[in-house]
Amino acid sequence: MANVYTLTDKGKSYFSKMRDNLSLTQTEGYLVLDHLFENGTDAASEIASHTGLSSGQVMRKLEEFKKKGLIKILADL
Repeated sequence: MANVYTLTDKGKSYFSKMRDNLSLTQTEGYLVLDHLFENGTDAASEIASHTGLSSGQVMRKLEEFKKKGLIKILADL
């Protein structure tokens, strides 16, 4: 089973501000949030596949963002 993640309204607002800071645009966090912003929802494995990050890197960022209220789990498939 795989969780499907999406941005919260808080996450969309946070990401919009992040996009304006060029020094952040190639960070792991930016890549994860950008993928969710552009695709709406996705599983961690797909985020890793599309961003070139390892599954461990993606999962660490997803957990961090979930704790901050920037993303939420939509479904457990």
